[in-house]
Parts: sequence; C-alpha cells; structure tokens
Amino acid sequence: MDFTKISHSRLYEDVLMQLENYIKENGLKPNDKLPAERIIAEQLGVSRGTLREAFRVLETNGVLTAVPGSGRTLRQDITKVNLIKELVNDVEYSDAMNLMELRLTLEKGILEQAIKRATPQDLLEVEISHQLSERAYDLRNSFHLALAKATHNEAFYNALYLNLSQLASIRIYSNSKDTRDKVKRDQHGLIFGLGRRLEWPDDFFTLYQSINMIRYSLVNYTGIFAFDEAGNGDYYNFNYGITLARNSTDQIFYPRRGSDISLGVRLTPPYSLFNPHTAAEYSEMSTNDRYRWIEYHKWDFKAAWYQQIAGDLVLMVRAKFGVLGCYNKTLGITPFERYFLGGDGISTYNNFDGREIIGFRGYANESLTPDHYIDNDVGGTVYNKNTVELRYPLSLNPTAVIYALMFIETGNCWATFRSVNPFDLYRSAGVGVRIYMPMFGLLGLDWGYGFDNVPGDPSANGSQFHFSINGSID
Repeated sequence: MDFTKISHSRLYEDVLMQLENYIKENGLKPNDKLPAERIIAEQLGVSRGTLREAFRVLETNGVLTAVPGSGRTLRQDITKVNLIKELVNDVEYSDAMNLMELRLTLEKGILEQAIKRATPQDLLEVEISHQLSERAYDLRNSFHLALAKATHNEAFYNALYLNLSQLASIRIYSNSKDTRDKVKRDQHGLIFGLGRRLEWPDDFFTLYQSINMIRYSLVNYTGIFAFDEAGNGDYYNFNYGITLARNSTDQIFYPRRGSDISLGVRLTPPYSLFNPHTAAEYSEMSTNDRYRWIEYHKWDFKAAWYQQIAGDLVLMVRAKFGVLGCYNKTLGITPFERYFLGGDGISTYNNFDGREIIGFRGYANESLTPDHYIDNDVGGTVYNKNTVELRYPLSLNPTAVIYALMFIETGNCWATFRSVNPFDLYRSAGVGVRIYMPMFGLLGLDWGYGFDNVPGDPSANGSQFHFSINGSID
C-alpha cells in the first residue's frame, strides 16, 4: 500500500487515519520500521511539520517509538483495534476542564525541570517565543512549548504538545465583531519572526526581526477613530520590525541581578513619498483614501536594571521611551499605532487601531493620554515612563513565584515631539504583589496613589487599585 494525498480539511485526522491503514494493510508488527519521514510526507502531500504532529500523538500514546538516526518503529500491535479512531475521538471530545487540569500538572513539572536543566540556548528560545506570544495571540503556546523543550525530556514536550493541540480544538478565538447596530470590525494579521543570539559584543545580545501584515476592516465604527465620523473602510499596516536586545539577568521570573535592555523600530514603506500630494489635496480626500496605507516609523527603548541589596531583597530600576513619527509632514502622523498612558495597561478587544497601552499606577486607565478628557481616541505620539521598585519574594517555588513590591513611578505622554517636556512628569507611589503560576502566567494587584491632578478629570488620580495580567502594568 502507498499513501494518497490528503484533501480533507482536517489534516490532523487524515494523517492519523492513513498511518493506521498503512500499518494494518502492510501487516506491520512491533519493532517493524516505518518509511522515512520525507517519503511519507511527500506521498501524503503534507508538510513534515503536520506529519510530525501526528507522530507525536502516536509516540505519546505508545504506538510508535522514535529511534535517533533510525526513524520510527511500531511499538504495539494495532491490527485488531481502531486505536487511531479512539485517539481522534479523544481529541475531539475531551472535556476542557480535564485537559486544563492535566496541563496544570504538566507545567508544574516542566517548570521545575526547565529551571534545573535549561541551557543558554534554551533561555534564548524561551525569550524569543515570549516576544512572539506578545505580538500575536495565536502564538501564545510557543512560550510554554519552549519551556517544555528546555527540560530536555521528550516525554514532557510530547505530552504538553498533545494537550495544547486538544485545547486548541476546543478554544474559539476571533478578532471580529458584528453588533445589532450594524457596526462591524475585523482585524486580520500575519507575522513572520526570526530571532537569534549574537556572539558580539557578547553572547547576552539577541537580534529579533519580523514582518507584520495587518488589515483593518471597519463598517460604521464611530466609537474608536476620532478622525472619521463614518468609521468605514479598509486600512493596511505592512511593517518591518527589528529589535536589538541585551539580557544579562540571572533568572526569568525573579531576577536578582543583571540588566535587560532593548531598542526596537518598526517601519512601514513611505507610501506618501512615492505619490506626494499637497495639503489642499489631502484635505479633499476621504479618510479612507488618506489613511488606507498606514505609514509610520515607531521607535521603542526599554531598559531595566536589577541589583540584589540584601538576601533576596532586590532593587529594580526601569525606563521606557517611545516615539511615533511620520515620513511626510504634509500627511502628518498616522492615527494608528498611538500611545495611551495610564492605569492597568490591559488592552481591550474593542480597540482596533493598533494602539499601544502603557500602564501607569495611581491613575485611571489611559487618563494620562493628551487631551483624553476631550477625546479619548486621539492618543499620543511620544511617551516616557520611569519606575523604581523594591521587591521581596514571599515564595520562590517554581509552581508559584510570589513577591511583594513598593514602587515609585514618573512619566507622561505628549501629542507631538515638540511638546515634550522631560520635567513635566506625573508622579505616583504605592505597593503591589505579583504571582506567577504556569497555568495563568503573571498576575498582579497594585494599589497606587497619583500625586498630580489630571486636567479635565479630577477623579483620574489619587487612590487607585489595579489588576494586571502578564506584566501589562509594568
């Protein structure tokens, strides 16, 4: 028997079924060898990545075994059972709560072993996967798989991979919304990312590059874009990003010493320079025509420094700075990709303009954005945030890292680069706690007091409580 090309939309099932048919029709017995991976993939007409996904399921369930340098062999006789069908049914109908419970148990062990066994290269892959997961919701599992790989235990990796695949078949995610008022917003994106560790000036340096393609489709979407009363049209954001970083911290979850510095820039093509227009011509254009091809250059600098003071007491000093610029002063700075400062820093799915929300404790959400009390959808083009924290761990157990902190913060957000005043900063201070658990990531609860009044919003400062997820407020 040969394999036939896959045409079914569910590659996962079809590959498993054809592997089962091949084993049965060729009468393979335990210890018999399967054809080479390359040959099977070519005959099925699928990628080797898809084929390996099916192999991992079979290896995890004891059907196949992988022998380094020799391919894969059969471990058990399946000629009289419908084992593959049972596996597929398990994937389709497994209870979500049971799968989550299994994942929690797996990740506790994975984290413990990764801390003990991770090499510098493993840490690089974890760091890069974390950067990818921050940029795209659907890449969030790459971080957990990178940790599993760092255990150097194939059983851990295969078990987690299967568990995540099962959960993915249950989870539904969409960044599209259609309301009764005929308001519709869609956002579709694609990211290609590549990161590597540099050997010069030292091996703490990494270089990350990405190509990002995003399309925004809006219908009667007046609640977000201050520049368009109708809120209609398609807008395209194609950009290239590059980030140079140096991370010399001694730990991932509770660093005691070292620094973490990065400088990144994202660039779109300068469309307006290819086909220039006068200010009068731009004023006569519709919003869709004027901003359809989003153009900008965006610079972000982040630096954090950690110093162990006594025992596990750690001082952390951090600075962040961002600038959004334009190529064509006549066109001006794009309404997309702007900065919004204040509060917990958690992005909401209602915002479909690529805005970057920066947390700032002691003030209400986005309240430190320029003229926020007049129009809360304009945003700023420059921001600065500085933080000093004193941290002390309450638990360093790998399954639940918990630490308390005291902080002082200063910062501001400006509408234009010309209006920047480095001495005109909002100030706050307070306390908080961070909890890291493998299942949920980093959770935070902070109380902050904002010392400075916010123009037009007397309730924006003063005593404020903030809940954060995955460092959104940091």
